[in-house]
Formats: sequence, C-alpha cells, structure tokens
Amino acid sequence: MVVGGWSFYKPVGLKLAAKSESMRLCHHFCVSLRKTTQIMGILMSYSESLKHVIHIMLILGFSALILSSCQSQSTDTKYLLSIEELNDSVPEKVLTLLDSINPEEYKDNESKALYALIKSQALDKTLVDVTNDSLISIAKNYYEDSSDKYHLMKSEYYHGLVNINAGNYDNAIKSLLKAYDLGEETKDYYWQGMAASKIADIFIKNYDGYESLAFSKIALTCLEKTGKKRYIDYALLDLATAYNNVDFSDSCIMTVNKIHRDNDNWLNYEINLLLGNAYIREDNFKQAINVLKDNVIPSGKNTENMAYLALAYLRKGEINKGKQLIDSIGEDENLLSHYVRYELSEELNNENEAYSLLKNLFDKSDDDFKKHLDSKLSVALLNYHETEQELAKLIKAKTKLQVIFIITVIILIFCIIILITLNKFQKQKIKIRDLNAAAKDLNNKIHSTDQNNSKLAKSVQSLLASQFVGLNEMCQALYETENEEKGKKQIAKMMMNFIDSLSVNNELIQELERLVNHHYDNIYDSFKSDFNDLKEIDYRLFLYSILGFENTTIALIFNTEIRSIYSRRDRLKIRIINSSSANKNKYIAFLYPDGLKKAMTGDVGKPQNLYKPNIKFK
Repeated sequence: MVVGGWSFYKPVGLKLAAKSESMRLCHHFCVSLRKTTQIMGILMSYSESLKHVIHIMLILGFSALILSSCQSQSTDTKYLLSIEELNDSVPEKVLTLLDSINPEEYKDNESKALYALIKSQALDKTLVDVTNDSLISIAKNYYEDSSDKYHLMKSEYYHGLVNINAGNYDNAIKSLLKAYDLGEETKDYYWQGMAASKIADIFIKNYDGYESLAFSKIALTCLEKTGKKRYIDYALLDLATAYNNVDFSDSCIMTVNKIHRDNDNWLNYEINLLLGNAYIREDNFKQAINVLKDNVIPSGKNTENMAYLALAYLRKGEINKGKQLIDSIGEDENLLSHYVRYELSEELNNENEAYSLLKNLFDKSDDDFKKHLDSKLSVALLNYHETEQELAKLIKAKTKLQVIFIITVIILIFCIIILITLNKFQKQKIKIRDLNAAAKDLNNKIHSTDQNNSKLAKSVQSLLASQFVGLNEMCQALYETENEEKGKKQIAKMMMNFIDSLSVNNELIQELERLVNHHYDNIYDSFKSDFNDLKEIDYRLFLYSILGFENTTIALIFNTEIRSIYSRRDRLKIRIINSSSANKNKYIAFLYPDGLKKAMTGDVGKPQNLYKPNIKFK
C-alpha cells in the first residue's frame, strides 16, 4: 500500500473536432470580400476626389457602429467596481458592504451581474464554501453575452469553484477550462494559473495522478509569470504534492526545497508534512522523524502529522514510541489511521486485529476505486469542447451577418454616389481596363488555389485508404479460414506480428517514414536533420507520435513501462524547445498530437486540431 498517496493512472485526452465549418464560412467571406473589392476598385477608378468622400463615409459609418455598441456605465456599476478592488485585501469588509445592498433595486443587469460576481468572490475569500450556483450564474449568464472577457473569466472560475464544492466535477471542469482559455486569450496569467490549479485539484479528487501532475505544472508556469511570491510558493507545494501522489519522491523533495519558507505557519506545516511523507516512501525514516516530530499544526488536531510520525517510528523499529503516538490519536476514522494501526497490529502479532483493520482498508480503497471508475471527467472534457465548437459556430454566423450588413450599407452609399457622379467621369475607362486585367489575374490565382485544394483532397483520400489496410488483411484471413476459432487465433497472431514489426521490421518502419514525409512535407526527415545526434528510440517515438499512437501503444511497441515513455517524451520536448530549429513549433505539435494543453512560451507546443472519429470496436 502506498501511504498518503496513490499510484493510479488513467490518461484523458481532449478530442478536437474538424474545422470544416470554419473553412466554409471563411470561403464565403472571401468570395463576398472579393466582389466588394472589385466594386470598390471600380468606384475608386472614377476620380481621385471620390477617394476622399469614401474615406469620410467609412470613418463616419464605423464610428456610428462603435458608438451604438458602447453604453456608459451606471453609477451603481462604478461603485461596485471600486468595491471589487478591495476583495484581495479586505474581503470581510467587502462582504459587509454587499450585505447592506439590495441588488433587486438595481435598474441595469450589469450591476446585478457584477454584484453577484463580487459577492461570490468575497464568500470564497472568507472561506465560505458555496454549493448553490444560483448567485454566480447571474454573473456568468450576463457576461457570456457581453464583451467583458475579464469578468467572464472570473465568473467561469467561481462557477467552477461552486460546482467543486457541490461535487459536480463535470460541470466544474468545463467552467474552469473556459476560465483557463480566457486567461490565455487575455494574457491574464494569474487567473489562468488559478484555473489550472483547481483543475489539478479535481483530478486529485478523482485519483487521476498524471493529469493532476500535468495541470499542476501548468499552474506553476502561469503563476511564475505573475511574480507573486506567495502564489508561486503554494503552486510549488501543489506540484510537489502531485509528484508525491504518483510516487516521484525525489522530484517531490526537490520541488519542496524550492519553496521560500517564511512566517506562513500553514505553509511550513504542509511542507513538513509532505516532506515526512516523501521520506517515508524512500525508507528514510530517520529524516522523516526529524521533520515530523516538531511539526505543529497552527490550529486544530495534529492527527495526520502524528499518524505519519507513528508510521516512521514503527518502520524504524521503535515500536513503543509508535504505539504511544497511535494511542494518543484516539479513534480517528481515516484511512491513514487505520493503516498505522494495522502495521502496529502486525508488529505485535495481533492477527485478528490486523485482519479487521486490513479489511476496513480494503473496503475503503475499493469504494474510492469505484468512484474513480464512475468518474465522468473525460466525458466532461469532450462535452466542453463540443459545446465550444457549437458556440464558435454561432459566433461566426453572427459575425458573418454583421459583416454582410456593413458591406451592404457601404455598397448602397457607393451606389448613390455613382448615380450622381457617373456622367462626369467617363474618361476613366483606361483604369477600368486595368482593373479588369487585375481581376483576371485574381481569377488565375483562385484557379491555382483550387488546384492545390484538389491535390490536398487526393492526399487525404490516400490517408483514409491506408488506415484500413490491416483490417482488410484480417478480414481476408477470417474469410479464408473455415474454423472461426482458428481464424480468431490467426488474427490475434497477425496483430502480435504487426506490433513486433513496428519494433523490429525496418522495412515497415521505413514505409511509415515515407508515409509521414509524403503527407507532412518531409517533416520526419527535417526532424532527423535538425537533431542528428538523438537515439534511434527518440526518432521512433517522434514517428509514432505523428501517426497518432497513444502512450500505451508506444510503450507496448517498445516493450517498456508507460512512465518511461512520459519521461522520454518530456526530455525530447525540452531538447526541441531549447533548440534553434525553425520548425520547433511543428515538432512540439506533432510530439503531442492528442491536443492536451501545455504551458509553453509563445505558440510553442500549440496542439494540432486533429479529428479523431468516434469509432469504437467491441
């Protein structure tokens, strides 16, 4: 049994839908824009003086549009904004001020939404765990239809916190991912880091250690950009905890040693408690005792620390000291206390008591494991991106209508000017002829683009055909075998041979390299050229990542543990990022084809928008 943590892994990937709809809208917009440009060119050709008129009309039109979309803030909203600034320093005072206000008296929805957001934040900062989302939903629903991305980001964050408190982790993670994306869009690294930290907490509650570790790293990277020492220290503590949960004790201890210790008693207590846990995992019981014996909780019962200290004494062989601590704990009914009592019973040869405690441990662990299996987080992630896709379609459709409206108004204005000035500018036919020549040139370019699209379609068709070669061969084997059971064994043998071939068959591997180079502009050869001193296994890892193989599949091909694949992928990522290669952005994207978000500098590591069909074989 792993004490104070767990080693449980279940990878979660984010499936991104194809962008065919956005490409279609973009095409229609370009066609409309090309036609409008031709009309504008004809008008511009009539007179130089007409250009000044057009410029004036454009300025007036866009100014009117901007002014019509802007509304002045009410006095109530301005007052609430001034209160919001106090939330970081005196949230108790903010809560008192808000309780003296009746939001129903507000005449505008913006003030009501801002009131709901500020109060939700004040409740959280005063350690009130709200489980009902009726208040924060007022803010969330309002800011979803506004252009205020900052307050929408905060609304999504606190909506996620309320759902965490209520145990609705699927809704919580969707809101927190939206807050994270808005933080990335607005370059607000503080809220982006806080959202990533809460996502890591959700994965901890669902025993998804590696996902928690990934988001803890992201949270630390974001908060380091803010320069806020206190938040960086707690982010380091969260990361160290995540390392400890996946049994990376060395990394845990190294991360803890980076934390700046100060007068924060709670931080120092948590640091010592985590270090003691890590030292016990490494069988360094003397060091664990030195850390835990003087570790005092700022307030409350020091049960957890005493339990770890008792465990360290027991494993060091100092049974009496361990027993004294266990007796002082009392009847605390938690998993750690049960385990410490179990080890004591084992040392004292009390088999009946040891068996009873061991059974309780098993039942509790079994319940936690079932909760993990029932987790809907992966479904929540998928639903989140599907919802985002539908929302993006609606926004694009709305934007398209606005663009068409603006273009129509401009065209009408131009047509009126044409009717007035047409008979005065007949001498501009030469310029019109030049415009026609330019239009022909544009048509030629469009034709060239269509040819390139045709080539791309053939490439996609080739890829689709190649995906089912193995399936055809297996079906052929089953068809040619009269005995169904024998056919299944033959198929299984073919699959095992195929996996072995991916490991040792150089001809097959070279064929895969040619396939990747053909469809991705020689990306594999470029990678080998840019990094010509890597091991063959690194080149193969990069090749299989381009082909979309999961970590479990690659581990099976290499006949190694999945943890080794994670480590090798991370080392390769660091090597690529630190290189001067012009293609490093592409390399990182291909190295992580599943689209899991990574906090990198700039656009490095931007995930590919790969389409993975929802096909399941049962």
